Amino acid sequence: MPDEVSVELPDIPKGVEFEDFIAAYFQSTGFFVEKNISQDDILELDISATEYGDQPEIKLIEIKSGNWEFKEVFKIRGWMDYTGIKEGLFIVQKGRQRFDYYRSVSEELGIRLITVPHLSKTNEYLEIPLKGQIADNEDIETFRYAYWMEREYYRLLKAWKKSDKSVRRFVALEELYYQINCKSFFTRNLLDKVSLLYDAFTQNYHISAKCANEIIGSDFDEEHTIIPPEVFRPTFYACEFNVLQISTFLEHQSRIRVLKCMIDYLLLREEEDERVDDAGEIMGIKISKLTFLPESFRTALNTISSHSYFKYYPSFWQWFIYAFGGFILLDKREEEYRLLSAKTSIPVEEIDNALSAWDIMFPTKGGWFNTNGYSNILELKISSMPFRGVGANYRRLIYCKKEDGTDGEYGDLGITNEYAMRDLIRWNNLGVEVLSKAK
Repeated sequence: MPDEVSVELPDIPKGVEFEDFIAAYFQSTGFFVEKNISQDDILELDISATEYGDQPEIKLIEIKSGNWEFKEVFKIRGWMDYTGIKEGLFIVQKGRQRFDYYRSVSEELGIRLITVPHLSKTNEYLEIPLKGQIADNEDIETFRYAYWMEREYYRLLKAWKKSDKSVRRFVALEELYYQINCKSFFTRNLLDKVSLLYDAFTQNYHISAKCANEIIGSDFDEEHTIIPPEVFRPTFYACEFNVLQISTFLEHQSRIRVLKCMIDYLLLREEEDERVDDAGEIMGIKISKLTFLPESFRTALNTISSHSYFKYYPSFWQWFIYAFGGFILLDKREEEYRLLSAKTSIPVEEIDNALSAWDIMFPTKGGWFNTNGYSNILELKISSMPFRGVGANYRRLIYCKKEDGTDGEYGDLGITNEYAMRDLIRWNNLGVEVLSKAK
C-alpha cells in the first residue's frame, strides 16, 4: 500500500463519532462497553457500560452531539424500565436554556444529564460516572479507531448482503452479529442469556471455515471445519482483506459475550436478583437451568471462578482484542504485561491466568495461542488482521513517544527482529487500508 495513505480521526466528532468518543472514555477506564444495540428497528441504545466491582453495575448511556429535546429524557427512562437497568446517563455536547432545571428533573427520574461542551475537558465532565478515573489520550484514540473499524465491518456486511442475496455467508454473519450484540442483550435472565449465546457460539463454531469454503465455490451449509489453504494463506499470511477478517472478529466477539455473561452470573448468583433465577423445569420437575448447559461448560465455570481476578476478565478481553489487537510482543513481554495490568486492574502475575480464559472456556486443539517463531509474537489464533493493525498502532503510541510529546515511528520501538517489524507494519497498513476506504 502506498506510504502516503493515512487515516485520521475527526478533531470535532459528531454523530456516531461523538458516541465513539464518549464510549472510549468508559472503555479506557475499565468498563465493558456494548454499542449500537437495537431491537426490531424499534429500539436502539447507544451504549451500555458495565463496571466490574463486587457486582456488575450497568449504565445505560444515550449520546447527543447536536440539538436535543427534553422528551428524550423520558425516552431513556422508558428504556431503563424495559431493560431493567437502574442507572441512566444522558450525555450531550450542547447545553440549552434552563439546563439546571432539566438536570434536576432528570435526576428525579434516575438519569444523570451531563454536558460536554469542551472536548479537552471530557475527563472533568465525566468525573462522577468514571469515579475520578482519568482516560489517557492514547487509549481514547485507540478505542475510537477500533469502534470505527467495527462499524465499517458491519457496514460492509450489509452492503455485501444487499449486493448479492444468494451468498449465504453474509446473511449468516449478519445474523450472528444480531444474536450476540442485540438479541442476547434484551434477555434478562443470565442463564437464559448464557444458553442463547452459547447456542449462537456452537452453531457458528466453524463459520469462518464455512465462509472460506463458500468463497472457493463450496456449499456454505455443508460441514466445513478447515479454512482451505488457498484462502488461509492470503488472509492471514499476506494480510488480504476479505470476509474472514470480519467472521473471525465476530467469532471472538461471540466468545467475549459468553464470558461476560458467565462472569455476571458468578458475581450475582448469591444475590436475590431476577437475573440469576436458575429454576428450570422438565416434565413438571424443577431443575437448575445450569443442567441444560454442557458439563464441560459447567466445569469451566467452576475453574474460572477459582481465579482471584476473574471479575475483570470481560473488560480485560475487550482491552486485549480491541486495543492490543490480540497479540503480545514477546520481545517486550515485561512491558506488555505491565501495560495490560495497568489498564485492566489485573496484577502482572495474574495476566497469564486471564489469558488462559479462552482455553478454559472454549478449548481447541493446540490451544488458542500460537508463538510466531519468526516474529516472536504471541498471537491469538485466527484473529482479525485489521484489529491487529489497531494493536500495532497502539504500541507505537505507547512505546514510541518522543521527548517533546509527539508520536514516534515503528522504528522507535527498539525491536531488532525484522520479522516482528514486518508483521506490525503490514497489520497497521491493512487497518489503514480498510478505514481509508470507509464511507
